[in-house]
Amino acid sequence: MWRSLYLGLLLYSNFFSPTRASTTRVDLTLTRRRASLRAQEDLLPINGGTSSILTSQAEGALFTTQLTLGGVVFDVDVDTGSSDLWIIPKAAFADVSYTETPASVIYGTGIINGTIAYAPLTLGSLSTDKQAFIQVTEATDMSGILRFGSEGIFGLGFTTPSTGINRALAEAGFPASPSNAMQSLLSSNPSLPQMFTILLGRDSTTGHGADGLLTVGDYIAGRETIAQLPRLPRFVPSGEKYSAQPRWTVLAESVVVNGEVIKLTSAFTDAPAGTNVALLDTGTTLSAVPRAVMDAVYGAVSGAYSAEGLTSEGSHDWVIPCATPVQVSIVFGNQAIPLHPLDATKLRKASSPRGIYCTGTLQTAGPTLQEAGIDMLLGDSFLLNTYSSYNFGRSSSGTSTSEEAPYVQLASLTDPETALEEFERIRKKEIRELGLPELTRAQIVGEEEVKDKDAGEEVPGVLPGPAPAEVPPTPPAPFDEWANSDVDVELPLQPLDGASRENTAPLPLHAKPEVRLAGGVGIVFLALVGIVLLVLVRRRRKRTDYELLRTDEHELRPRRLD
Repeated sequence: MWRSLYLGLLLYSNFFSPTRASTTRVDLTLTRRRASLRAQEDLLPINGGTSSILTSQAEGALFTTQLTLGGVVFDVDVDTGSSDLWIIPKAAFADVSYTETPASVIYGTGIINGTIAYAPLTLGSLSTDKQAFIQVTEATDMSGILRFGSEGIFGLGFTTPSTGINRALAEAGFPASPSNAMQSLLSSNPSLPQMFTILLGRDSTTGHGADGLLTVGDYIAGRETIAQLPRLPRFVPSGEKYSAQPRWTVLAESVVVNGEVIKLTSAFTDAPAGTNVALLDTGTTLSAVPRAVMDAVYGAVSGAYSAEGLTSEGSHDWVIPCATPVQVSIVFGNQAIPLHPLDATKLRKASSPRGIYCTGTLQTAGPTLQEAGIDMLLGDSFLLNTYSSYNFGRSSSGTSTSEEAPYVQLASLTDPETALEEFERIRKKEIRELGLPELTRAQIVGEEEVKDKDAGEEVPGVLPGPAPAEVPPTPPAPFDEWANSDVDVELPLQPLDGASRENTAPLPLHAKPEVRLAGGVGIVFLALVGIVLLVLVRRRRKRTDYELLRTDEHELRPRRLD
């Protein structure tokens, strides 16, 4: 899983756990069901397998589902980019076996620590008697997922020695866990195909993420034709450091923007020529591609230009005219998967000066990804456009079992013509409701004059004023008027009471991280200081005057390093 942590204030919703009942066909059309439509029939098993609603949190920034562990129901982030199951306990378990084996999972901007425990696990109508998981006792810099609906992470990748649980067991001298949570559920039901599918929802009126569906052991009724589409074998680059990676990586064959094919070059010598190793990751909101691909995609858009460090420190960004749709597809198995134009750019709001601007949502894939054996990472902004099936490569029939390589199948959901109409309608509505002017290139880049390389014309900018001597050259961290910047989730959590593990008495409740507000005097003082500094800073025309939206999806969830 690859996420970072800042997130704006949005609603957190709960829903009921799936229960077993007779087979019912579930129809999820491209309008995708919203939270208010979590009807009982949506939770029923499908054609012998099971299903579970994926609840959209923070307008599709992450998707959670419900599972029952040790008799307690948890909302967990569904993540194809990792393999471990971990939860933050909130009540006494009815059935659990504790150990003193410490375990941790390290992310780029956060870490969880805890101990390994075992408990019965249920998802929908499927269950397994003894599942290993990490009971978190300390979570640092994880507020981005914990504050908005998630009480843990449900890793759907592969079981390997590199996973947090197996690494901890090996270090303690214990045998490795044979299966992660998803594989355990499937192994406990050997008559089912060893696969699961994911459909992320989209609200057609806003373009935001909406509720979707996770199925285990079968397809969504009415969408079984995905089984006839090309099988994309899991591809892992050769080398010891890559062989233990637990992720769903396949080969992307090309990228197409506005009808022009962008050829791909992999960082890995054993990848076939003209391909990229692509990670399909429901645990990340946006997507990241090699810089050359990012530049080719957005460089083909009329009026677009690059800007360094605009959305975050050290970032390489592209600014796109807000009303211009970017039509891009990624090709797998000779099958093009179009992205909705709303998934290719993001409308942003700046408060100094007041205005709007739009940036490309494709981020730059840096060396950290390559160290993990990945050329490009395709998160929810890509997966919103597909119905995806993940097969572990084992098929069971009676008492005989055959083995085959794991593979993925992708069914395109986005019709380019319909998506173009939706983009024009939704983006125009967003701009009209904000009622703010679109910032010019000179205002955003912060130069006195900017040469438009396409038109060859000079665009007048804003002359920077002299900085007062008492003002440092770098302004303070920007204030985002769209985010609830006064709240702060205090992490890490306090460790559980170790003595309570040995007790038969109920364990104490462990609340979610407490949200505290700064004192009134502090708020007034900080506000006055901020106003003075903003007035002074506005006299200078620098790129850092522009707001870094703390609701950026690429700054939402932690990026896994191991």
